[in-house]
Amino acid sequence: MRSGPRAFEALQSEHPDEPRLVHEVAGAYDTAGDQERAAPLYERALAAGLAGDVLRRCLEQRGSTLRNLGRYAAAAAGNAEHLLERDRAPWG
Repeated sequence: MRSGPRAFEALQSEHPDEPRLVHEVAGAYDTAGDQERAAPLYERALAAGLAGDVLRRCLEQRGSTLRNLGRYAAAAAGNAEHLLERDRAPWG
């Protein structure tokens, strides 16, 4: 049985255009400590069209990952985007 990021990758290969799945693969790599691999996957998930709470989580996770990678300007821009999206949420 596969575990961690590899299990998600196998599933993603069957559904490559599913943005939520790309986001989950990014999160699995992030949790496993492979932030270099997670960062472009977060970007891909965002470009694929996430919405709602999953979009907000992805923006937040991407910002944290970029910060941990030392990409501070990109992290700050991403965090600003996250805050704007959060303010659009129904609960404001």
